[in-house]
Amino acid sequence: MKRIEERFKKPGFLFLFSIGPVQDFIRQARKTQDFYAGSFLLSYLTWIALKEISSNLKDKVAVIYPDISEHPWLEGSYTLYPTIPNRFVALISEERKEEISALAERLKKVIKEEICEIKESLKNKLIKQELEGELKERLEAQLNEFPQIFWVAVKWEPSEVNYQDAYSSLERAMGARKNLRAFSQYCEAGRKCSVCGEKNVLFFREEENPKKFTQFNPCALNVSKRVSLKYIAQGEGLCGVCLLKRGLGEYLADISPVFKNLNFPSTAEVASADFKKEAFLKAKEELESYQKAFKEVTEKFPEAGFLPSLEVSPSLEGYWFYE
Repeated sequence: MKRIEERFKKPGFLFLFSIGPVQDFIRQARKTQDFYAGSFLLSYLTWIALKEISSNLKDKVAVIYPDISEHPWLEGSYTLYPTIPNRFVALISEERKEEISALAERLKKVIKEEICEIKESLKNKLIKQELEGELKERLEAQLNEFPQIFWVAVKWEPSEVNYQDAYSSLERAMGARKNLRAFSQYCEAGRKCSVCGEKNVLFFREEENPKKFTQFNPCALNVSKRVSLKYIAQGEGLCGVCLLKRGLGEYLADISPVFKNLNFPSTAEVASADFKKEAFLKAKEELESYQKAFKEVTEKFPEAGFLPSLEVSPSLEGYWFYE
């Protein structure tokens, strides 16, 4: 806090950095793990930019929002919860506009480098083969469009303006910048991703009729024999960005043990939670008899992911309670 107060006494720039899209990116989901990964990925990428300026540029930059002075991620103690927002405000002790632009480009670069790290991790751990030709080019093109990064800066003169007015100007500038709707012309004709419905399928699982995908997307890769059903279901096709989101847990497991064995209850399990809780309370014997009968006809008991509200484990996966 003392360092921020010292920065306020010097001229410079008030800087706002934002990553998106937020609502659309998180909303585009088919599994509960997609919702979590979408939120966490945006939070994590913002953190990568924050870590860059708080660790390597701390002599010039003081972060105002969010307050990360005691954040556990700063010490490498990652948590399961994405507690970093998708934007931050900082005060920069620099009077030249060119330096502010250079800083913004530096932050964009570290974010893109982190995305490349995630991509390489998933390629090695999930895809397990080198990508070549058109598939590699299309993957690079799709990932190049993510995420959307916006930044604005307003002059900070402590003797001429107060923080409230400067911050209001900063927010108006950000609103104007986002309204520009900048885009790059990129044409994709083919079958679209099962999750976002926007980009072409590059990876799919189809054991019986692969032509469902390859007749529209000849370069798409069938991963039926190499990628777990946890990441791509039968008949599902993903674009590069959605595969990045779906497989994020594999990458996170390499940076912290807290993410190892990261599992999520299915949507069917969430939907059936109230029914199962009532069944355990009012018809426990009948429910246990049903689960016992299920075990007798199958070698693998499809156990549900743990739901804190259910407080019952183990139990049969919620999908099997539907007719």
